[in-house]
Amino acid sequence: MRTKLAIIALLFSATGFATSKSVDLGGLVLSVSHAPTAKIFHILDQLSQWSVYTQKEYERWAEKTQLLDQQDRELLKQHAEMRKKHGSGHGFANGERDILLHFAPKLQPLLRQRQSAIVVLEQQLVAEQARIAPLVVQLVHFAEVKDPPTVTAFLVANAKSTTAGPKRTGDA
Repeated sequence: MRTKLAIIALLFSATGFATSKSVDLGGLVLSVSHAPTAKIFHILDQLSQWSVYTQKEYERWAEKTQLLDQQDRELLKQHAEMRKKHGSGHGFANGERDILLHFAPKLQPLLRQRQSAIVVLEQQLVAEQARIAPLVVQLVHFAEVKDPPTVTAFLVANAKSTTAGPKRTGDA
């Protein structure tokens, strides 16, 4: 129990508690989230290669840094099996917490290394707010949206380069 508490403390102290910043785009509110658990979950999803849509860059990064041992590979296999069974958008499976706790300290160096790139990306988004908002207003008017939706965006560490954020389809 003491070990799990220490890992949880490490997780939150190294990356900060889940915070978000709202960016109003004139008909859509983008809630940019800094949730440590979401960042770790995303990386595990990619490392486990549970879907044809996962990105190979994390697997290459783990191989290059020799991050994974046999226990890690077994846990990633369990993660992949849970994800295949439950799919996307259905929350965590019961065993997922222990897997996340296991990998949190191993992924901290990557998360710390890429944090400045994530901050820069968020600053760029805020800087572009005035330019993007008129287009969003037009789209909202065209789609006859009455209540502007809030969309949560999780900015995550990118293992391939010093950039962060969403990947384009087809990037490997």
